[in-house]
Amino acid sequence: MNARFELKKWLSAPLAVVVWTLWVPYGFEVAFSDFIRESELNSRLGWTLALVTLIWLARRRWAAALLTLPFLLTGLADIYYAFYFGGVFSTETLDAIFHTDAGEASELVVAYLNLPSLLIFLFYVGGYLWLLHRMRFPVRFGWGHRVVGVMGVGALAFAVSQMMLKHRFYDILPGLLGIAPTYAQNAESYARLVADYRQLVADDATPVRLVHAGQAHTYVIVIGEAMTRTHMSLYGYPRRTTPRLDALRDELVVMRDVAAPFVQTRPALKADLFPQSWEHPERDFRHALSIANLARKAGYKVFWLSNQQPFRIPTQLIAETVDEAVFVGRKRAGVSAHRHDGLLLPEVEKALRDPARNKLIFVHLMGSHLQYANRYPAAFRHFTGTPPHMVVKDPLDWKTEKANQYDDSVRYTDWVVGEIDRLLRRHQQGLSGWMLFSDHGEEVFETADLNGHTPDHPTRPMFTIPVVFWNNAVSWQAQHELLNRLGQNVSRPYMADRLFETWLDWLDLNLPGCEGCQYSYLRPYVPRKRMAYGFDIDRRWPE
Repeated sequence: MNARFELKKWLSAPLAVVVWTLWVPYGFEVAFSDFIRESELNSRLGWTLALVTLIWLARRRWAAALLTLPFLLTGLADIYYAFYFGGVFSTETLDAIFHTDAGEASELVVAYLNLPSLLIFLFYVGGYLWLLHRMRFPVRFGWGHRVVGVMGVGALAFAVSQMMLKHRFYDILPGLLGIAPTYAQNAESYARLVADYRQLVADDATPVRLVHAGQAHTYVIVIGEAMTRTHMSLYGYPRRTTPRLDALRDELVVMRDVAAPFVQTRPALKADLFPQSWEHPERDFRHALSIANLARKAGYKVFWLSNQQPFRIPTQLIAETVDEAVFVGRKRAGVSAHRHDGLLLPEVEKALRDPARNKLIFVHLMGSHLQYANRYPAAFRHFTGTPPHMVVKDPLDWKTEKANQYDDSVRYTDWVVGEIDRLLRRHQQGLSGWMLFSDHGEEVFETADLNGHTPDHPTRPMFTIPVVFWNNAVSWQAQHELLNRLGQNVSRPYMADRLFETWLDWLDLNLPGCEGCQYSYLRPYVPRKRMAYGFDIDRRWPE
């Protein structure tokens, strides 16, 4: 009888309503999603304390309903998305939704008006209404209530301060409730940045031109993600992680010692794609054009094909100001864990078939982004056992598995690049070539007992990136000269924040005022410090 009484007492407590509202969606996410963001658990714990405290203070059922209603409605959306699509909401998801036309939206609604949807609705909303109806407020507040109340006030104060002062919602509110204002906020700020950058592009009068204007040009720049060259067999890694590139080895120019300027995607690509460098941080997207926009001014038709999320600086700015941009997340249903980079290949072929005489195609991969197992199809699960180069002699099983998944993701990227090579050879015109580089590298228990990329604990592999060139050496004598000049610098220390200068030469562009771009790979080598986050990379990790 006591146990039954205690259960009835708990079910009539405000805590029961709050737990049901916040934690049933989380249970669905855990059961059905491939990925849950790390902050989700902390967010729900904090709001559990905060909502219970507020309901206790209000002591009104209608106030409890008002406080929990936003969490209920967005929680229902979180449940449906996890159940049907195997994921959690992200800004990318909302972008895809808002780029869906009315016809597609109505078809989607009709498709999921079914018995499982009805049962989920009755289970979640019905359970909420039942608990709300039987809710009773405590007559006396004991020490336990006081402890929870103090914690709830603290959690609420922290959340309100983060949202009001820092406009931070993504990590503070759970599920869709946190993503929606983040999406709206990003959309507004990006709209301003895009408008400013469009104006900069329109006003820029740089007289850039093609050197060999009588020739057709077809070039592809592949941007990898978190790809460390020390995990590529092309660079001597014991495992055969890059069989397609290995087979092309004699046709490639493989740069042996390139460092990323940052270990995060956004700042790295700001430095790589614009004339910005550690010596000249002011030459960023607010004051200078990207290599994509300069190429377009010179006569290239420029394509931006991406498997990454939109609303990222600087890539969204570039995508908004080139000729054609495709984000496969806007074209394919489902979560990013199911959108492998191979989905970009039809878009690459479509761009290569375009009748434009001069084409420059950027292909931005998801590559080896942190959830490595989500980056490749099941058919590319290949590596087992203990990987080479593990810093710990007897690593835990999950660390071994993580390293194996990373190597599988590199092997899949190799396959995608190999397919791009095949497509370019089929559709190339005149001067043609492709190149591969990565925004930054990744630490996978190679030199430190940690995994990922962070400026808080940087390691050498986080900066260690591949840069690889292929050019059609048979179509034009200038290509022979270009390959020879590249070959002379393959072993020279280089930093990717000067790829901008290399691309000017590689893409056959003449930019007045840049005759002194002395750090191009296609110019005689000039020594330069490789600085990142205020330290000298080569002094910190001497070879």
